Amino acid sequence: MLYFEIVSTCALIIGIIVANIIRPGNGVVSKIAADASKLASYQKAAADMHWLDFLTHIIHPIYLMPLHRRHLQVCLSPSFWLCPEHAGRNGQPVTSLFETLSKVFFGIMRM
Repeated sequence: MLYFEIVSTCALIIGIIVANIIRPGNGVVSKIAADASKLASYQKAAADMHWLDFLTHIIHPIYLMPLHRRHLQVCLSPSFWLCPEHAGRNGQPVTSLFETLSKVFFGIMRM
């Protein structure tokens, strides 16, 4: 998971840098006339949005709904991930399953 987060963050940073240097789409003239009133409303909405609003709008509310409704699987999944390691001998089959699955997934990524 940490590998995925690091690589994704690096890819995003590289993409932002390249997009700001190359500026794809800059100077492209569209033959379709833009509706100026709609464009002005979008520009006003973008100007009114603060960075905190932007961050809170990234995560869609449907993903937070299980936490709000206190669904059992959302509460149990992190504990199922953490507890086998602390269960010692009893958690060994689950831990070995996770290790085997991670080797398979990394093998797929290598291909």
